[in-house]
Formats: sequence, structure tokens, C-alpha cells
Amino acid sequence: MTCVFYVQSTAQPYVEGGQTRHRFAQLLIGADAVLFPASGQTFALDGDGSLSDFTPNAALVPRINIAGTHFWGHANFYISIPVANVLDNSVPFGGDYTFNPGVETGLRVYPWRIEEKKFRPFVGAAFAISDWQQNSNRGSGAFAHQTRFPVQLGLTWQRKQLLFELGAGQFLNNQTDYYVSPNDAVEIELPSTYFWLGCNWQIETTLSAEKSWKSGQTAATVERLEEKRALSGWSVAVGPSSAFILGRSPRNDKLYPAIGRHSGAAIFPEFGLGYYHYPWDAHLNLAFRANRSERSAYGTAQVLQRRALTLEAYKFLFDYHGFVPFIGPHLSREWLSMEETVQRSTPYEGSEVQWVPGVTFGWDIRPNQLQGFILRTNLRYTPTQNIGPEGGVSFRQLEFNFIQLVLYPGRIKRMQRALR
Repeated sequence: MTCVFYVQSTAQPYVEGGQTRHRFAQLLIGADAVLFPASGQTFALDGDGSLSDFTPNAALVPRINIAGTHFWGHANFYISIPVANVLDNSVPFGGDYTFNPGVETGLRVYPWRIEEKKFRPFVGAAFAISDWQQNSNRGSGAFAHQTRFPVQLGLTWQRKQLLFELGAGQFLNNQTDYYVSPNDAVEIELPSTYFWLGCNWQIETTLSAEKSWKSGQTAATVERLEEKRALSGWSVAVGPSSAFILGRSPRNDKLYPAIGRHSGAAIFPEFGLGYYHYPWDAHLNLAFRANRSERSAYGTAQVLQRRALTLEAYKFLFDYHGFVPFIGPHLSREWLSMEETVQRSTPYEGSEVQWVPGVTFGWDIRPNQLQGFILRTNLRYTPTQNIGPEGGVSFRQLEFNFIQLVLYPGRIKRMQRALR
């Protein structure tokens, strides 16, 4: 009646066993390497102080993948976390640059479901916040953050628990303004076309509970525990989260245009303590996160820090073969701080405590009501939030926790007690 990670004896549970709720989704963990051919355009100051354009070199970026196949092999929700470019990144006339394609979050759709020893084409779409920075003899430039939307085509081939992937993508929205010196702003074009080759390991997490479901044992147990009010209970949760700061910051646009806008934090831990109410099929959760964002360029630096304790209540909407979406409001207690340094002076340093409303939404993979743990994806949108004078610096953000482990530590004990 509890579910453990299960290394399947067959690689295709949804093919051999049918489209049941316990075969709806599988966890994927893996890696790939992304190649960006030499492309795009940026500028550098030559020895005479004149602007000269150049094309960035090719980039090769390893990535770590966390994903999940859903809808019995027809869809793949994924997040790809880049490590670093391993190829040359020198700039003409001296200096270097940093190019990071950004954490990519998206969906790939398979018209024909993934099956072992068969090539399966996919189309995909995603979003990412790419980083670009140039350093020269005039100082270290800012990291420019550009929100971009790649579209993709590719093939997947599966052998046992391994999914091999070959694909090509094209980023959209590739132009952004960049200060190549404290006073020289130019429009640059980021590398946009890319190819990748990767491998992901498929892990089955729910199939072990199918036998009890088919035999009727699960339904009978749920009925008995429902009568004894033993299906509600406390939960603890942990998982990697990310935050994307939305909108521009009037203070930076006016006073520090060279450092640009903050993008948020790529990865930080999220912890949760909650209570699941079975009769309402609803969850009350208290989530804690702490994240940081730093911007600097040509002697100016700005550091934002945030700690958030968020009370959220969400209602599960329906159950589609174990895919259970939810939505609800939240109210967050936010401890915000900002520190600015300009040529060793500190024009602003301050902190604020705010109450901020928002909305939480996402979905659970819930094969039945008896699981000792589930996997959850949640997003939080905060529509209004900033800090500081001169219009402030934006803290308005979208948080995305792609895969969270939610444990019900008391459920097993209560179930055992109720069944005695």
C-alpha cells in the first residue's frame, strides 16, 4: 500500500500493461551536451576605442536533465540545467565572454508514443533565461539576461531503461541591449541555433501499486480508512526550485542601465510542511524558500536577497488516470533586502518585510490515495512586489518547482493502526 521506486523488469510498462493510472508517468534522470555553432553578433572596443562587431565562437554546454514522461509515453515535461561552456570564449582585442543558454523548461510531444527499439519523433517548445557577459580592459560587464523561447524537433530511441535523444532547436527573441563599456550600449544577437545529444534513465515509481488496485484491495482499503478518518494527514516536502523575476526595474533603468535587470535564481531548495484534507481533496501547505540575485558591471553592484514563508491552500480539480492538477491562493511573508555598491560607496542599503498575495498551481502524480509519497510539480506567481526608491527594483516573479518529493510520514502508521 506504499509505493517505492521500482526498477521495472520491462522497459515499456504502458505498452505491455495498457494505459492504466499506474503506468501514466515515469521519472527521467539524465544528461546531454548542447552544441551552439558559431553564430550571433556582438561588439568589442578595439585599441582605438572604436566598436567592432564579431561572431561568438561555437559553444558546447553539458546539461543535467530532470524530466518525466506523461500520458503513456506521448509527452515529456523536462528541465535542463546547464553546467558551463567548455570551448573557447575569447574576445577580439582582449578579454573574454560568458555564454549560458539558461535553465530550459519545456514540453516535448510525441505523436507516436515512445516504444523500445523504435525511433520516435517529437516536437517541443520551452522557455529559458539566457546569460551573456563580456569582460574587457574597461572592466567586467554585466550579465545580460534574455528570456527566450526555443522550438525543437528531434528523435528518441529507447533501449531498456535508457532513452537516447537527438534534437535541434531554434531560440526566438535573440536580440538584447548590452553595455560593452560604461557608456556604450549596443544591440547584440545571442547564439540561437543548437543541437543536442543526450541519454536519460527511466525510473518507474508507481507500478508496484497496480496489483492491489486491480484486485480491488486498494478500493476496499480506502473505504475502510475513510470510515475511520485515517486518510487525511500531515506532509513534508522537499525539492529543487527556481525563480524568474518578471518585468523591468525602474530604479535600474534610470540610475544603473549598464547592470540591467535581475533574472532570479536558477536553483535553490524548497521545504514544505502541510496537511492534506481527504474529504475536501485539498492541501494546506507552508513553504519556505531563500534565494539571491546579484548584478554587477563596471564598478556597480546590486545584491537582492529574499526569504519567503508562504501559506498556500489549493484544491485538487480532477483525477485523470493519476494526473491530478490543483490551484489555489497563497499569502507570503517576504523578507527582502537590497544592497548597492558604486565605486566603493553604498548609495542604498535597506530591507523590507512585506505581505504578498499570489496564486499557486501545478499537478500531482497520484496513482491512489494510499501512497506514502507522491511527486509534485508546482508553480507560484507573485504579481506585485518590489524594493527600494526611484520606482524600486522588481521582485515580481514566477517560481517553478519541477519535481518535489511529498512524504506523508504518519499515513502508513495510521493505516496500519486502522486496519488492526
